[in-house]
Amino acid sequence: MGGLITFFQIIILAFVLGVFHGNKLGVCIVENCWLAASYACIAAHAIGLGSIFSGMIPPIVNMNADVKHKYGIPAENNVYSCLMLGYPAVKFRRRIPREHKDVRYLNTRTLSE
Repeated sequence: MGGLITFFQIIILAFVLGVFHGNKLGVCIVENCWLAASYACIAAHAIGLGSIFSGMIPPIVNMNADVKHKYGIPAENNVYSCLMLGYPAVKFRRRIPREHKDVRYLNTRTLSE
């Protein structure tokens, strides 16, 4: 396919699958799982790893008690987000050219005023 990476190859190349789960009855658990996964994504990028979120995996895990048991997810928990991590297959040598903007601070008072 001319150097294109298929979804199957992305899954095979991912060496870590982060599964973010919590108790079904928890407060704001969906939001907390997505926040944790987002911060993990940022941290992975900071150390040179690539990441991709998967929306396919959570429903599959949630519908299969054997999979939950195999990976140590309690029966009363649901998986809300999954993050695959791995080394990027390509290196980008250029970035999108962007015009730098000036930053203007509106509140410049000091604490002594």
